[in-house]
This record gives sequence, structure tokens and C-alpha cells, in this order.
Amino acid sequence: MIGPEQTRLLRDLFGSGMKGAEEAAENPSRPAGLTDEAIGAYRELANRAVSNYEQTGNAAAAALQKARLELLKRIDQ
Repeated sequence: MIGPEQTRLLRDLFGSGMKGAEEAAENPSRPAGLTDEAIGAYRELANRAVSNYEQTGNAAAAALQKARLELLKRIDQ
């Protein structure tokens, strides 16, 4: 489970929707205080969401989660 403070940090990182994820990817930086545990928990949830969205044909939602996962990968490098 991701607590409220970590959720806020993730929201700040991701921005709003696909546009926010794309803008964040232009200059990725890890927010101070964002824990490895929160990133791992979000990755797990996002991977499950991608699978569910793809099964139901919701390509836009799957693409958004994939963009967010890519952003997390870039800030971990």
C-alpha cells in the first residue's frame, strides 16, 4: 500500500494524464522523499492495470500506465 504522502509525490511526478507524463519524461527527476518501496508498489499496481486495460481494450489507459512506468524507470537510472 502507498501512503498519502507517497501518493502525493507520485502525482506530483506524473503530472496530469498523458500530457503530464510526457512533460515529466522530458526532464525526469525523483521527488525528494519518494521511497523505493512506493515506487515498487506503484510498479506492481501499474503492471496489473496495464494487463487489465489491455484485456478490456482500453488502449489509452494502458498507454498512460506504460508512460508512467517508463518515467519511473528513467528516474531510477
